[in-house]
Amino acid sequence: LRRVEDRWMVLIDVPIGDRFGQTPYKMVIGIPNDFFQAVLAAQKLPATWIPVVLDSSWRVVARVPSVENFIGHKGEGEEFRDAPTDQVHKVHLQQDVAAIAAHSHSARYGWTTAIAISEADLFSQAFGLVFLSALGGFAATGFVVLLAASMLTYVAGGIKKLADGVHEFPEGILQRKLTFRVQELSN
Repeated sequence: LRRVEDRWMVLIDVPIGDRFGQTPYKMVIGIPNDFFQAVLAAQKLPATWIPVVLDSSWRVVARVPSVENFIGHKGEGEEFRDAPTDQVHKVHLQQDVAAIAAHSHSARYGWTTAIAISEADLFSQAFGLVFLSALGGFAATGFVVLLAASMLTYVAGGIKKLADGVHEFPEGILQRKLTFRVQELSN
């Protein structure tokens, strides 16, 4: 990362290989950091998330928001540079803000992309989701109770109609059950 005139340029070493698989040359390409900044901004992440791109020396190449204050400075969480990428880590951001961060490392070039969120924002977002889930569960339970009550009312009405119908039968229509006088005899 180098400042050229009034812009930051990211210098990328591109190895050039020969036919024997050796890399005797390297080409250095300068790319304005605005390119990396645009890639991060295009991700449309929540406003409380802080994405960052770090070069192989762990310097900030791009960051959303306020890249101007961080570009070229050492990034937070360098102690996790060699940690597996499928883990989250506790880090401290500027102004000693406790945060959770996830990193993804490039083994080939040593660059890292990371996303951090302050613990306060994480818990407020999680509380909001838990509240919405509980509210949805309460509404679903209420709906099931109303559905069961309406079905019970329907079934109870049917049973009442049957019971009323049985009382209206004249006595002559109903057949009496015959009684048998059979006994078992033992020897």
